[in-house]
Amino acid sequence: MPKRVFVANGTTLGPATPGKVTPPSLDQVTCPSKTKIVVLNRDRLFRQGDVLEVRVTARDAEGRPKAHGGDFFRARLIGNLTLQESSAGDVTDHDNGSYTVQFPLYWVGGVSIRIQLVHPSEAVEVLQRVREVPNKRTFHCTFVGVKTGVTEERQCFSAPYPNLPLHQQCDFSKADANGTWFCERPEKLPCNSISKCIFIFNNAKLMGLVSQEEKKFFKKPYLEEELEANLSVPIRVHPPAVRMPSPADLKACPGNESSSLTPGTQGHWSRGVWKSSICNVRIFKTTDVQRCLANKTVYLHGALCALSTVSNGVVAVNSSKHPPL
Repeated sequence: MPKRVFVANGTTLGPATPGKVTPPSLDQVTCPSKTKIVVLNRDRLFRQGDVLEVRVTARDAEGRPKAHGGDFFRARLIGNLTLQESSAGDVTDHDNGSYTVQFPLYWVGGVSIRIQLVHPSEAVEVLQRVREVPNKRTFHCTFVGVKTGVTEERQCFSAPYPNLPLHQQCDFSKADANGTWFCERPEKLPCNSISKCIFIFNNAKLMGLVSQEEKKFFKKPYLEEELEANLSVPIRVHPPAVRMPSPADLKACPGNESSSLTPGTQGHWSRGVWKSSICNVRIFKTTDVQRCLANKTVYLHGALCALSTVSNGVVAVNSSKHPPL
């Protein structure tokens, strides 16, 4: 069986497809408008603290049920818009074209279901294949001599460059962070004289890894498309039969990410504040944040974003839209 890689919300990021493959035709790709949503146990009385279950059946453009999983769905539950109530659903891929979404019911009142097809399984397979191609992005790093001020610019890569002997490369990899980083060795400067790096975006190089047919998988209506719930009767959540624990009843959330009490996605948003269902989240005032971050350097790992300094030393982080590859 092909290896599948699981991600946080229960969907899969596989299978990995070695070598060149013939992409399926568009009428075989998971189609959002044909994919069906059914609320299980619709006639029961839902109370705060219960779990609402939804079954998603993926279908292609001809309405035929998909025989395999791998679609990337994002599920949310929306409550009172004025109160800004929302929570994430937990998606389970049964690997046969059907999915179960579980929504814990955190608040009382009306709720609406939002399930989005972020990528069909056919697009996920392309992403998995392209992700395994080494050194598909180009970086340039500058090395600076401390005493002489001499600078040299060299290409850098996220994996060892196969056409360059290892003794002609600088290895900046960090095993404890599971990160690899290699640069062409400067001619006259030591490796530790590296100063700064920039990313040279080469869209043609990336797009060359994907066929013209596969590029269609990353366009509407297959990209980030909402599914139609078709719920004739709104879902209403009633008060619980027994008293629900309040945040004050829970242990304080620890700062240790490896702790079993780490909030993760177990909770919901209300009035712009995250409320964990397993621990008591500390709410920071703006003055607390300013005092904590004063004269600090903040490192962000993974996301492509732009930083800008706002008044009183506060830093704004703006996520940028970038291509799926």
